[in-house]
Amino acid sequence: MNSRLNLSLREKHGFVYSIGSQFVPFTDTGSFVISFGTEPSQLSKGIELVHEELRKLREEKLGVKQLAAAKEQIMGQAAMADESNISFMIMMGRTVLDLGKVTSLEEIFSRIRATTADDLMSMAGEMFDTEKMSCLMMVPRKA
Repeated sequence: MNSRLNLSLREKHGFVYSIGSQFVPFTDTGSFVISFGTEPSQLSKGIELVHEELRKLREEKLGVKQLAAAKEQIMGQAAMADESNISFMIMMGRTVLDLGKVTSLEEIFSRIRATTADDLMSMAGEMFDTEKMSCLMMVPRKA
């Protein structure tokens, strides 16, 4: 998601200085945050482009190459997190609290490999419903 947003808003359109996203899961809910820094005059266009990228995820299937690249990136990030003792312990603690068990890295990889473009579109349709989103803006006051 970060690379998709960065490519559109920063590289292609030049509307933001930086952009990022993060997902914080909980057993009953969670938060998905997209944040970016831009000039106040570019704020509306930046928000419009974010919504356009989210619309694409809801309505357009990822191609075979895009899906494969996304899976590889996620598995690579998971493998790297597994290498750090603190990251591994936090992951194990969260899965024990949330699921009552520790999920092995191979099981996680198996689930990622089994995920389809249709699965992602379905999830995006639920997560990125613009009617359920909120927006917080921090705009500097003029001196």
